[in-house]
Amino acid sequence: MAEFAKVGPALAALRKAAGLRQQDIADRLGIGASTIGRFESVQGNPRAGSIDRYLKAIGCTPRDLVEALERLSGSERAASDRVGRVTGPAS
Repeated sequence: MAEFAKVGPALAALRKAAGLRQQDIADRLGIGASTIGRFESVQGNPRAGSIDRYLKAIGCTPRDLVEALERLSGSERAASDRVGRVTGPAS
């Protein structure tokens, strides 16, 4: 299962895939671009309602978010595997 801490980066990936800027989303939601930046950061902790509004603003569904989280988790696992092959097992 995907980690909740990755929600922000997954939202950013979906926004970028839609060809939108943070300011575009901020304008659609009537909030500041800095708020969108916080949503998209690893430290961000947007509420479920905010995530739903964000997804609608970029034309995505909760399923799209889950798939983006799975892709991010898979990318991190693959990178970790590559590092492990180069550096050897941890002691």
